[in-house]
Amino acid sequence: ILLMGLLTPAGGGQMPDILGLGLRGGDGVIKLWSLLGVALLGIAIVLLCFKRNYFGIQNLAPVLYLIPYVGKRLQTITLSRFCQTFALALEVGLDPFRGITIAMDSTGSEYYRAASKDAHVAIREGASLSGALHAAAIFPDDFIARVDMAEHSGTDAESMNHLAREYREQAEMAIQFMAVAATMLVRLIVMCGIVYFILKIAMFYVGALNSAMEPI
Repeated sequence: ILLMGLLTPAGGGQMPDILGLGLRGGDGVIKLWSLLGVALLGIAIVLLCFKRNYFGIQNLAPVLYLIPYVGKRLQTITLSRFCQTFALALEVGLDPFRGITIAMDSTGSEYYRAASKDAHVAIREGASLSGALHAAAIFPDDFIARVDMAEHSGTDAESMNHLAREYREQAEMAIQFMAVAATMLVRLIVMCGIVYFILKIAMFYVGALNSAMEPI
């Protein structure tokens, strides 16, 4: 981009736009980096808003869970945090209200924290632990079924510890999967960009040769 602005063809005028981006010279380079900077800044703002729950953006968590391959793994990571904290709360003998509240807080998501109110209401109405989690309407059915089995077996803390270990292992695999997927995505984007520019330059070069071979 810089060279296309500095060099001039033999006949005068501007160098042709070989890359097809409409950018030339120092101004073109500044525009390109400005666009990239704005894009990165936008991504950073979205991540910050999600982390701090600005504008209630964490309520979009169910939408993220619908993303194929990725959504289920994101939910697994959150459930792993909940299970580990809740198992510890049961071990130390906390009451269900405090246990659920602390476990919901450990997820770091306002979406889960808000659901603890529905769980508290269900407990006050006499619901079991699994019934309270079901009333929160944020947990998958298989998770609630496992909690229900733990309640009926009378080994809540032990079963929750076992469940926490399972979800922790699944969360570790989920993190590895997303790290590999992100790496492959970045490589694919870079590779597509390189191939695009190579083809553009090759087409320009072939077009120049064809023009040179035409009779005057």
